[in-house]
Amino acid sequence: MKLPKKFLFPAALMALHGVAGSATATDTLLVTATVSAACVVSTSPVAFGVYNPTAGTVLDGTGTVSVTCTNGTSYSVALDGGGQADVAARAMSNVPDLLTYQLYSDAARTTVWGTTGGELVSDTGTGVQVDHTVYGRVAASQNVAVGSYTDTVNVTPVVVALSDHKVREAITVTNQGDERVTTHVDVVSWTQSDGKDVFAPTADVLLNPGVFTLEPGQAQVLRLGWRGKPPLDTERSYRILLREVPPAAPAQRSPGALPSQVRVLLELRIPIYVAPRQVVHRPEWQTRRVDGDTLEIRFRNQGNVHTVVHDLQLASGSGEPLGAPLDVHAAVLAGQERHWTLPLPKGGAADLTVDVRADQGHQRLTIPR
Repeated sequence: MKLPKKFLFPAALMALHGVAGSATATDTLLVTATVSAACVVSTSPVAFGVYNPTAGTVLDGTGTVSVTCTNGTSYSVALDGGGQADVAARAMSNVPDLLTYQLYSDAARTTVWGTTGGELVSDTGTGVQVDHTVYGRVAASQNVAVGSYTDTVNVTPVVVALSDHKVREAITVTNQGDERVTTHVDVVSWTQSDGKDVFAPTADVLLNPGVFTLEPGQAQVLRLGWRGKPPLDTERSYRILLREVPPAAPAQRSPGALPSQVRVLLELRIPIYVAPRQVVHRPEWQTRRVDGDTLEIRFRNQGNVHTVVHDLQLASGSGEPLGAPLDVHAAVLAGQERHWTLPLPKGGAADLTVDVRADQGHQRLTIPR
């Protein structure tokens, strides 16, 4: 990954000043504060180096995902399937050729780092930075043409929250790698249709700058402002897209250089949510047995703001988990619906439930017989 970034959100500092007086009367002052769950995520490159298709050996590389979360905050890190949209078939592209590779969470390179279940890397924040190593591997003896092969891996984003009272925000992007990085930034509107994300150009959000170049260790502040017309009855949603610009290929290959170079480009997609004047949460869940082997779970977001569904766990009537949970990690926008399926246990168990974990808390669904 050649676009290491660190997103920092402005924090307000509040100070209490004591006042001394000559009066002898005393009383107590209750001082309270709320610590919110927050995380800062940064990445360093997966350095594959140079790939030789004729060597007959795999090419390994490592990178790092660094996470700093408030003490006690649970988090999971997901790496998606990149341009192939398939974790099991990751590949870098140099059209029309594909160079297959894989990302793992263990040094033995046996556990694929993906988006569901045991593929996720999970931990609990301690208030200090925790480094998670990404282990990459390019398969041996791939018959591909000379060139620079790249892929775009989406990272689980941070969130920008705006409202009619807060229409501006700033994001800090830091180059923690050892090479110069040029990044293109854009903002698009974000809607959903039939369970799929739909992006379109928008003039609702101003963002500056649109393109920037960072030397190693340098940082760039991105400033954005919403210029829609409040008040809103329904939440508006957008995405910030940050894409690394591929570096220019060298005019001449140095003597003795091997034929193909591997480079992974990173893309980040950061949601922007503009809150309505009055927030309404109205989730609607339905379950039904499609047949003797499959359970369908349908969610309708009848509220006016998005809901993030984290995971679904099939359980017995007494609440005992049955199998691994289905990791969803999906944002369902206002007025939209999604559905998922779970395999039913063999033997035709009658009393079953589904435990739902979402951003609004936990809920247990009953399953009709």
